[in-house]
Formats: sequence, C-alpha cells, structure tokens
Amino acid sequence: MIASIKDAHNQHYLVKDYYHSDNERPGIWIGSGAKKLGLNGEVDPQHMALLWKGYSPEGDKKLVQNAGSEGRRAAWDITFSAPKSVSVAWGVGDEDLKAKLERAQQIGRAHV
Repeated sequence: MIASIKDAHNQHYLVKDYYHSDNERPGIWIGSGAKKLGLNGEVDPQHMALLWKGYSPEGDKKLVQNAGSEGRRAAWDITFSAPKSVSVAWGVGDEDLKAKLERAQQIGRAHV
C-alpha cells in the first residue's frame, strides 16, 4: 500500500488502514523496544493507537514529554524490504515456499 505523506500523518490511516488492512497479513511486534514494552505477537490496534500518541500500551504511562500533544511527530516509518524477486516468489509460491520466505525475513530482521 502506498500513501502520501499527508495521509501518513493521519494516525487513523496508519493504525486502521495500513497496519490492519484486509490486503496485508497482520503486523507483528519485533525488536527490543517491543520486548521492553511487553509487546509480542500480532499488532493490537488499541496498543498501536496509544503508542502513536506517546503512551504505554496500557495508556498508564507517558513515554515522551509531549505525549498526547497535537502536532507532535509520532514516529518515523522505516521499511526493510526483500528484493523484488523475493516478493514475486512469495506471490506465486505455494504455502510451503511462502512460509520459508517469511521465516527467512524474520531471521534477517533479527540481525538488523
């Protein structure tokens, strides 16, 4: 999915349409930040919305000084993508190949 910068500034777009689109597999929490916040498994839209506003996943702690402030920059979106040939192989592959490619991506992300 591609969106303009204007659209990307809208938290509702990112939480509902990007991270939980019917066209995409569910997002998953990865990395040391997610672990420190106790996040694992599929991305929960309520947790994502609170994080976007600068609060802990439970909403009980401010994670930044300007949590909840209007106009604050909530995040930077960085994407590490496989080469197009891997995407094409996944798109036309059977379930076994898709699972292997997804596992390889997860292993790669762990080393970033």
